[in-house]
Formats: sequence, structure tokens, C-alpha cells
Amino acid sequence: MDPDRPGEHRRARLEVAGLARLGGIRGRSHLPARLRRGRTAPERRGTGRAARPRALLHPLVPQRQHRAAIVSLGEFGLLFALPLWFENVRGYSAFETGVALLPLAIGSFAASGFGAQLTRKKGPVFTVRLGIALELAGVAGIGVVVGPGTAWWATVPVLFVYGLGVGLATAQLTGVVLADVPVTSSGQGSGTQSTSRQVGSAFGIAILGTVLFSTLGAQLTRKLAGIPGIPAGQRAAIVTAVKQSGGAAISHLAASPRTAAVAAAAKDAFSQATRLTAFCAAFFLALGLLASLSLGRGSTGDS
Repeated sequence: MDPDRPGEHRRARLEVAGLARLGGIRGRSHLPARLRRGRTAPERRGTGRAARPRALLHPLVPQRQHRAAIVSLGEFGLLFALPLWFENVRGYSAFETGVALLPLAIGSFAASGFGAQLTRKKGPVFTVRLGIALELAGVAGIGVVVGPGTAWWATVPVLFVYGLGVGLATAQLTGVVLADVPVTSSGQGSGTQSTSRQVGSAFGIAILGTVLFSTLGAQLTRKLAGIPGIPAGQRAAIVTAVKQSGGAAISHLAASPRTAAVAAAAKDAFSQATRLTAFCAAFFLALGLLASLSLGRGSTGDS
């Protein structure tokens, strides 16, 4: 047996154990210690204990995932509330709502055109921070302009700025987060980063959706209390119908002259809820911008 060939060593170990059973040896006390323990001597050197398993992820990977998740909390959560506002408050169809949201896509497309050049000149970390700042400005701008009588063109500039930020930040954030992760851990890091962003988006939609409908219920209840002739039970039924329909009941209320005042109150309440939701999304993006200030530490200037 060649001691330099580990395959022959393992076969020899199995043969010795088999001969021990065939020879009537009971127990394991007659076998060599290293064969009884099922490991070789070099594996036992040092501490005399089994080696600890290596970490599944590179240390830098979990340290940076929370930044991507925080950005995702406010990045796309508003896209849950904004189409509902366009359709149920402004009365747009699904196609018209898509057209109204088109500036966001145009801004993201435009960012992909000059984003690469900006990254080469200023570095990816600067591009990510600029993108998050533009997202923050766009989302906060939506909170400022949204109202029951807001025209579609008033949302075009803020949606375009929002789209620019999404295009700049999303394209570079993955590379920045994984910049210092070794190639051997890049697969794990990329998967973890993608999962953290998906989880952040899911939590963002859940949190902002809760803000939207809880604010809608509170505001509509208060406004209906100021309309005379509506019993308390009927007010509660109207609030429940508007909330459970996601605002779709507003169009039915507006169709009848008898409930036109109720529909106007519901539109105003939904607009205020959308405004507060936008400001909450801007708050999460501000946290993400603060978290991005440490993204460049320990990494090279360009990647």
C-alpha cells in the first residue's frame, strides 16, 4: 500500500474492519484507534477535536445585505398604491394608468444609457447613492403633488426622476454589495443579495399597504362624520366597502348624485392616504441612502 495514495488507505481501512468481523472480533477495541474513530491521524492533530465547519457565507455578505433590503423597502412599495390612486381617484382605466406610469419606465431606460459612463467616471458607489437620492426626490415629489384633482401631467416630472433613480441604483447595487466578496463566494453572495432584496420589497409592500389602508379608513371615517344624515352604521359600512375593494367602490358612489358627497370624501381620503404612503416610502429610501454611505468602505474605487 502506497501511503501517498489516500484511496488505497481508505480501502485498507475497510478491509481491516471486514476481516475483524469475519474473524469473530466483537466490539471495536481490537482495531487501531484511528480506524475505530473513522478518521485519520492528521485530522486529529492540533486541538484533538473535530474541525469546525467553515462558514457558509463570506463575512462581508451578511454585513451588506441589510442595506439592499432597506433600499428595497421603499423602492417599489409605492407602485402598489399609485395605480390604485390613478384608477379609483382619477378614474383612469387600466390602459390609461399604464400610460400615466410610463414616465417611470422612460426614466429607468434613460438611466441605463448614461449610467455606464457615470459609473466609469465617478465609480459605482457614487452611482448607487445618486440613484437612491433621485428615487427619494421622486417619491417625495409624488407625495407633494398627489391630490383628488391632480392632473396626469403633474406626476410626469416626479415619476421620471423616480425612474432615473431606479435605473441608476438597481443596476449598480448588486455589484457594489458584492464588490469585496471573493469569487469563490460570489454565487452564495449573489443569491443572498437577490433574496434580501426580494424580502425587502415584500416587506415594503406589506408595510406601505398597511399604511395606505389604515390611513384611508381613519381619514374616511373622520370625513364621513362631517356629512350630515349618514348614520354611524352606514358610515362604517361605507368605510369597510371602500377599504375592502381597494378603492374600487368610489366609482359606484360617484355614479349616484345621492352619494356624490361621500365619493368626494372617499377620493380626498384616498389621496391623503397615498400621500402619507409616499412619504413613508421616502423615509425608507432615506434610511437606505444613509446605509449606502458605508458601502464603499473597504472596497476599491472602481469595480
